[in-house]
Amino acid sequence: MLFEINSMDRKAPEFIASIMKIDSLGYDCDYISEKYLLSTSFRDGKLETAAGTRYAALILPPGCILSKAAQKHLERLKHQGAHIIYNIEEQELAKYAKAEELRTSLHMKMIRRRVGDGYRYFVSNLTPNDVEREVALAATGSKVSVSLRSGESCFIDALLDGKTTVVYPAGELQPGRGRTERREAALLADLTSNKWSLRFIESQPTFDEEITLDGLKTWEALPYDSLNTLMGTGVYETTFNLFATDAARGSYQLDLGDVRESARVYINGTYVGCAWCVPFTLDFDGLLREGENSIRIEVTNLPANRIAEYDRQGIKWRKFNEINVVDINYKRTTYAGWIPMPSGLNSYVRIYTLKP
Repeated sequence: MLFEINSMDRKAPEFIASIMKIDSLGYDCDYISEKYLLSTSFRDGKLETAAGTRYAALILPPGCILSKAAQKHLERLKHQGAHIIYNIEEQELAKYAKAEELRTSLHMKMIRRRVGDGYRYFVSNLTPNDVEREVALAATGSKVSVSLRSGESCFIDALLDGKTTVVYPAGELQPGRGRTERREAALLADLTSNKWSLRFIESQPTFDEEITLDGLKTWEALPYDSLNTLMGTGVYETTFNLFATDAARGSYQLDLGDVRESARVYINGTYVGCAWCVPFTLDFDGLLREGENSIRIEVTNLPANRIAEYDRQGIKWRKFNEINVVDINYKRTTYAGWIPMPSGLNSYVRIYTLKP
């Protein structure tokens, strides 16, 4: 039987339900087969696999079927003191391990690894809500303040002596780069309703006209037939004015809202950075000045709209040998029926000042 990852919930619903329940209660788990279960031993209060990995307990989900050999081995482990859990209940799991509040209270996705004299957490906010809370870490018992926007991630270094360090964002955990605290921000300028110009570079099909926009709009929704099939880079530009006191504040954050799909940003002709994942924010120092300032945002979309048009026109774009493009059910498909996907800036553009 083909065991595709996308059909596991249908082919093994009880198994998937057990995994999801364990996760929701705040715990990590690994899967183990009978073969490796038979070579697992009990040592110093823990279950230990042949590879040396150690666990607080073994969970046998409802409906679990074991061979006689495995049943006898589990009886020996239990007699030695190993913890075997038969019902996935909160009170039962709590006897042998400590739940992570990052999961139970904040509903974060996370992974934890032992590193030196402590632990390193990778935490990702995949909920639709921004989070700002203090929680206790199960590994050390120390408390830490977590401030994550929807889609943002961070590292937490927690030492056994109780010291913790949070590094934002997770991608900046490099010497001299990571920010160790979230800085307060105050709105400096909202450019959403400005007059913007929009032109295209590196696009298929070529679109030479420059468009004036009253406020931000994605380009596939504009009244030009070729734009809802265009793949490439749209350049949004506008200007804004600042007083001398605002331009002298030094550190800023640019928030691009919803970007489809990545954006290279220039302020007053200077490259700020590329925002390629949520939240689409970029921090920068200086660059702003008294009087008129300019901003250029080069947004590159996905090729989806162009590919759909190729399929509608019968254009052969699949230039691979011995390969089929299939859907989630592994059947050959085309994308002619796709509706246009948003392309460009999809919500707002705001600049904030960051407090020291």
